[in-house]
Amino acid sequence: MAAQYSNRHFFRKTPNKLLAQYFQANSIELALDFDALDESAADDWQDAFNTLSNNQKSDIEAVFQDVNALACEGGIAALIDEATFHGDEVFVAAIAAIDGFHAKVMWAYLEKPAYWRGATMFLHADNVSASYWKKRNDLPKAPPHVGDEDIKALANTISDFFYSKEGRGKNCIVEPYRRNQKEYFFAYPEDFAQSAVEWVGGTLKNQAHHPAFEIIFVYCEAEGSLDIYAPKNTKAITDLQAMFAQHILKLNTLPNGEIDKR
Repeated sequence: MAAQYSNRHFFRKTPNKLLAQYFQANSIELALDFDALDESAADDWQDAFNTLSNNQKSDIEAVFQDVNALACEGGIAALIDEATFHGDEVFVAAIAAIDGFHAKVMWAYLEKPAYWRGATMFLHADNVSASYWKKRNDLPKAPPHVGDEDIKALANTISDFFYSKEGRGKNCIVEPYRRNQKEYFFAYPEDFAQSAVEWVGGTLKNQAHHPAFEIIFVYCEAEGSLDIYAPKNTKAITDLQAMFAQHILKLNTLPNGEIDKR
């Protein structure tokens, strides 16, 4: 697990060359001589960073926190898994040649953006406590259908279910990823509207939001197993299993079975 984020910690851990590459790639000018900076010049980076606009700083900090979250053994493993899916045979050697977790991950963010989303999702799933997963391992070993229409049908069914039952879930998207011999499906139905007090342009305002809640399906054809992560929605697990079976496995019914509590 990566350390708690702070700007100075991030500047101290990430090589100047990669920090400079990030700012240059995004056309962000800092009053710094990158070539003359010492690698321990976190205060100089912070002073220059403070001169940016609030919007710029917010956008940059969001990226840097994502990089920081992946800067650990699990994050590197997730990046390697995603690179393997893309058939990148030289990625492992390339990232192994870089010293330091922050340097490895920042390099991957800059040079391999196609791997980023999948790797962050895998690491998130890996960090979910085992007690939150509900598993069935008695499914027919059917090949998964992951075409656009199949994914859309699953998303629509999840949306209809929660909207009719609870009045939320009006919108939903599902993102599929393959990792080794397993299929991951990250579903994001729309949750109830919420409001929060935030700073906006130097003014404190009450902002309305429409957050998403998360459901993760992990299917392994070789095992005939389906794991579902649906925190605070455990009563819907059986229905979610049926939705998945219908749209992804093309099964009209599921065998009577219980959640594996092992």
